[in-house]
This record gives sequence, C-alpha cells and structure tokens, in this order.
Amino acid sequence: MIKLITSKEAVARLEKAGMHTNVNRLQAGIRNGLYPFGIAIKLKEYVYEIYDKKLEEWIAERDDGKPEERT
Repeated sequence: MIKLITSKEAVARLEKAGMHTNVNRLQAGIRNGLYPFGIAIKLKEYVYEIYDKKLEEWIAERDDGKPEERT
C-alpha cells in the first residue's frame, strides 16, 4: 500500500530527526527535485505527494545515530 503524508507531517518527522526546516523550504526542495521522497504536481497550485516510506528511508540514510546536541 502506498502511504502519503502531508508536508506538515513530513516537516514534523524531519524536525524530530534533527533537521530544522519548514513547510515552504520542504516544498521548494521537492519542486526543485532535491528531495527524492516526494513529487510536486502543478495544477492551479502545486499539489505535493510525499511518500512515507521514502521519507523514512531518506532520514535513515542520513542519521548518524547520535542525539542532537543542544547549544
């Protein structure tokens, strides 16, 4: 089954993993082909399809296993 999540949900997962981002930045990255876990479809406005499994794989590939340092 293909599970899609919203941009807001994706940002929450990325924040939890330690990546500081926001919806606008995430969507711009998807539109520009920088994030392989989603696509942008141009209608009157852009519609985003963010794939749950692909996002989790992308996060796991970049996770160094260390807790985030607080400054």
